[in-house]
Amino acid sequence: MVALEQIRSSNSKIATALRPGLVAVFAGATSGIGETSLKQFAKNAVKPRIYFIGRSKESGNRIRAELQKLNPGGEYIYISVDVSLLRSVDDVCREINGKEAAINLLFLSTGTMVTGKDTEEGLYYPAAVTYYARLRFIVNLLPLLRNATGLRRVVTVLAGTKEGTVHMNDFQGRHMSMLSPRGRGHFSSLMTLALEAVAQNAPNLSFIHNYPGFVKTNFGNDVKGLTFTVLRGIWNAVFPVIGPFVATPINEAGEREVFFATSARFPERGESGAAGATAGVPLPRGIAVARGTDGKSGSGVYSISNDAESAPPKVEQVLSNLRKDGIAQMCLLAAVGGNSSLVAFPSQENYSAIVAPYNLDYPVIPAAVAFPHTSVQVAALVNCAVVSGYKVQAKSGGHSAANYGSSTGELSINLENLQHFSMDESTFVATVGAGLRMGDIDELMYNAGQRFIPHGTSANVGIGGHGTVGGAGFAWRQYGLTIDYIREVELVLADSTIVRASASQNADLFFAIRGAGAGFGIVTEYIFNTLPAPLQTVSFAYMWTAADTPTRAEIFKAWQDWTTNSSLPSEVQTVIGVTATTIFMSGAYFGTLDAFNALGIPSLFPPAQQSSTDVFANWLQLSQLWAEQITQSGRETPAFFYIKSIVFRPETRIPDSVVDQVFEYLAMTDNGTESWSIEIQAGGGHDATIPASATAFPHRDASFVWLSYAATNGRVTATTTAFLDGLDALAKSGHPHEYYGEYAGFIDAREQPGEARYAYWGPNLPRLGQIKAAYDPLDVFHNRQSVLPGGGYS
Repeated sequence: MVALEQIRSSNSKIATALRPGLVAVFAGATSGIGETSLKQFAKNAVKPRIYFIGRSKESGNRIRAELQKLNPGGEYIYISVDVSLLRSVDDVCREINGKEAAINLLFLSTGTMVTGKDTEEGLYYPAAVTYYARLRFIVNLLPLLRNATGLRRVVTVLAGTKEGTVHMNDFQGRHMSMLSPRGRGHFSSLMTLALEAVAQNAPNLSFIHNYPGFVKTNFGNDVKGLTFTVLRGIWNAVFPVIGPFVATPINEAGEREVFFATSARFPERGESGAAGATAGVPLPRGIAVARGTDGKSGSGVYSISNDAESAPPKVEQVLSNLRKDGIAQMCLLAAVGGNSSLVAFPSQENYSAIVAPYNLDYPVIPAAVAFPHTSVQVAALVNCAVVSGYKVQAKSGGHSAANYGSSTGELSINLENLQHFSMDESTFVATVGAGLRMGDIDELMYNAGQRFIPHGTSANVGIGGHGTVGGAGFAWRQYGLTIDYIREVELVLADSTIVRASASQNADLFFAIRGAGAGFGIVTEYIFNTLPAPLQTVSFAYMWTAADTPTRAEIFKAWQDWTTNSSLPSEVQTVIGVTATTIFMSGAYFGTLDAFNALGIPSLFPPAQQSSTDVFANWLQLSQLWAEQITQSGRETPAFFYIKSIVFRPETRIPDSVVDQVFEYLAMTDNGTESWSIEIQAGGGHDATIPASATAFPHRDASFVWLSYAATNGRVTATTTAFLDGLDALAKSGHPHEYYGEYAGFIDAREQPGEARYAYWGPNLPRLGQIKAAYDPLDVFHNRQSVLPGGGYS
């Protein structure tokens, strides 16, 4: 126990032990423990700048005047807001982020006695104020806390040391009182476990969850009704008699809270834990560093009582059991309404079939796989992941070449049940669930008014992922990418809120989602502007089967000359493919057969052994034909494979001499594969008119995109990876100092993460890093190559 005299002595040293100009944020500060703690901190700090947040403007103005008298050298900014609304918390945090570079202290004491109602955002009111709002403040302000020098601390006043059973069948506590042992234990455990999860990503901060004891405050005055009015009257009558024997005086409670906020007894995990070695007022002789919630001294997260003592061993055991005995599993089950068919865990016999990796060369064992039916369930699952310390990735069609939708140790949220679709018959704006696959969307849109959106050629790719990386296909040059037709999205953020993003709402998120979405949230619904389906399309194909190496090189040179010529109509889309035995060129012309024939394509190439030209008046039939061709290629079947991509620009056109070397390399180099192929898709056209900064996808100036693929009978060997790596390096050797991008939909998981990020997002990476830091500072939505908070290349 730390005596009150020792607490007061420590607080009196704040002015000399801590630097002047500390920046603090107090939420829930216009009454009770929050108010008195705010005043005690202001009184003892030198030139502090304090943001204090509450509901009552009248109280805020009164307190600001009192603070100015207590310490005229300080700066006090009051923000009036209803913290039960998480969007309001976001607004406050954005305001503070816009003004400050760092924060030293975040003090949270928001609370309410109001029960029996939900907020506008669908959360149970007490849980929103006491739990969700506090977590939102922590996550939103974490970058500023990390930036601080010296003191870096989060204090949350609730029920530390009272941790107990977590009731997953009533996660938000609708059927329990926070004042009851049941409710207090439930929310205390949730709060402590959440702090532990945040601390994993913030080792240079300390987190304190404390129980203030019994303190006479105005808590509960916001509750209306006859029953509470009578009870308050009785309590006010008897408190003067019994209060001095059972309650902590309000000013003393504030002194204790300031000790928790400033003393070196509660160091961050990154420090040594020795007395005086950490940020905070140095400890006097005889007082040791506190024990963290993991039972270790100075471990960064503390559950403490009002006398500054750590939780007893029995509480540490409760927390240990919750971590060990499946708090995450219980939470995930509760998130999907207790339906065990919607969550799978590694202990299940058929788990590998449920995970269903696409690239067999990367075995994956996610911590769990969930199959939500609604965006609300997605949000609840994300909240469970944060509380449990898991990273999260969504899975739609499951065609990630690195199985990123099912990463080992992460929560995989499979969107296959989000299958809703509708079409506004007057505007032809389509609403599309993120679990639909492109073939389904083609059929639904065409049957709802002969509409379409451009996308890749596979029918089995899911829109959930395809709509967040780009979406290049046979209509790219004429119509652009899938992401260019996204009007709005609904997505779940790392703090488990559900927001809309568009050009006019959350525009920064809208930018990031269109090209780098995996790192920013889970899109649960798309709103698309659709196009009239082409009335006539010419599908063409040419195949060379008996060409020698020089002739194969000449065919590619002719294709590169043709597709990079500025006179090529945007109505032409073409792909050239190379295998060990053939070269094939296919594509589409969006116009009449006469106009297509006028292009004179056969005259541009050596004679082909096979060719075909077909005219389609039904767009759906053509898209299904292309999809069938992809299926027949075998590339959609799970296999052991290695894949690489290169984005070529006008500045990086492949010199003819390098083309010759490439085809010689293909003919002579041991590849160690069952099969290999190169597919090169022409760019330019309409897409080249869009600025690189319009969306996260930056490769608008692409002349063509090169995809190399190698499949093996078993695990991919060093021979095969060396074959594709050598091919990649040789193809880029003509301009060794130029930037070569890569397409984020064609993932080389062996590539170093920093190199991959730069290749995927190039000049847009710094901006993406800033958006990531604002919306997901803990990197909840994570894969090995996703955008990092701050945009790092590491």
